[in-house]
Amino acid sequence: IGAVQLDGGAWRALAGATRIRETGGGIGVEGASDGLAWRVTYGVTAPGLITKAVTLDASAECVLTRAAPAAFASEAEQDIAATSLQDIAAFLVKGDRGMFVSLDFPYSRIVTEDGMTRVTYPPNDPLAAGEAYACHTVTFGATRPTGEVRYGRDTGEVAAMEAYVQGRFTPRFD
Repeated sequence: IGAVQLDGGAWRALAGATRIRETGGGIGVEGASDGLAWRVTYGVTAPGLITKAVTLDASAECVLTRAAPAAFASEAEQDIAATSLQDIAAFLVKGDRGMFVSLDFPYSRIVTEDGMTRVTYPPNDPLAAGEAYACHTVTFGATRPTGEVRYGRDTGEVAAMEAYVQGRFTPRFD
């Protein structure tokens, strides 16, 4: 479901006792483990796009060093689209179908360690006991790889990513 690093420690999966619940606009999952409660909600934001929101509730004072609202293991072929400053999205392809995962925030690092891929960012926010922290959302988008590559990217993946950016973020200029 996701993972966090508290106080600079090891990655902690958002796992443990869970329950599924209905939310105002979709479905959610909640759980708690090791002094940290969490809520995850999913919603369809446009055709082919699902956005995931994670909220954390600390039971003791801590520092949220890194957040990974998306953490997954995959058998699909993975490729990370990146610039020299940041990672943009993880693309996963299996056969003639694919998807991307992208953090809805201007900075992310996408890392694969120990078979887990994590879409991360460094909040470095102190949390007081009982304080809620809303992580930046991530969006999962469907892609249809075409096999045609331009400038190093499959044109089907480019089209899906362009539709996501144009629909999810208000243009700042014409």
